[in-house]
Amino acid sequence: MSNSKFPDSSNYMPVVDSNNLTLSAVTKLSAWHPFVHLFIIYATIQYNLLDGTVSKIDAAVRKHPRFFSFCRKADAIFTSVICLLFVALAVILLWKLLYATIKF
Repeated sequence: MSNSKFPDSSNYMPVVDSNNLTLSAVTKLSAWHPFVHLFIIYATIQYNLLDGTVSKIDAAVRKHPRFFSFCRKADAIFTSVICLLFVALAVILLWKLLYATIKF
């Protein structure tokens, strides 16, 4: 880890192979919460004088409840879109497999 005063955000991003369309890749993407991690990074930077990550996040939630609520709702929408895209892909592939009439 570097000596930077900013938190390392590399552990907040899922590592998924670009050619990987398995269920584990979808699980990694659905478990990823980019907006809550944005809030965590904001809290860590904004309240860096407090001890511990949990106390920094608690202070940020108390000071900015609307931003935290937005991040939670945006993550729910993000997860829903990822799941809907996966279901749509599965339906298209099954349709193509069964009827073989779709031409891309």
